[in-house]
Amino acid sequence: MFLIRNWPKRQEFALKAPNTPARLAFLSGTFRKVRYTCGMKWSELNDNWCPVARTLSVVGDRWTLLILRDCYLGKTKFEEFAQSGGMTRHILADRLKRLVEVGILERNAYSTAPKRYDYVLTAKGEELRPALTIMKEWGKKNLPIRRAAIES
Repeated sequence: MFLIRNWPKRQEFALKAPNTPARLAFLSGTFRKVRYTCGMKWSELNDNWCPVARTLSVVGDRWTLLILRDCYLGKTKFEEFAQSGGMTRHILADRLKRLVEVGILERNAYSTAPKRYDYVLTAKGEELRPALTIMKEWGKKNLPIRRAAIES
């Protein structure tokens, strides 16, 4: 049995009672509240005390690391990123905008009609290169390519 101080007597009783529907419903609601208040929301990661969590708030979104990989491979234009495949243009635009906002990429206009931009890594973005290199090496070592992927 566990006891939480300052709870009304009926709630203390619910914790001591055998597995009745009322007790299970109470506990279910209690754990939901605890999970909600103690858990982290994705939008709150950038305010977290943990540097890994803060880093993930920037580069942990789906597709972001693949965009950075493409930057390291020399791609700079929206269309080049879009050809990598898999993500919608809307998602790509959103991820590029976020990377520019946090200072990992810099957006430069290269055409005025129609207005077009290229995206280049900043010094802050270059500092992430070793992390991607380590991920690449880990993937080569621990996640071998399946034969079906090679043949397609």
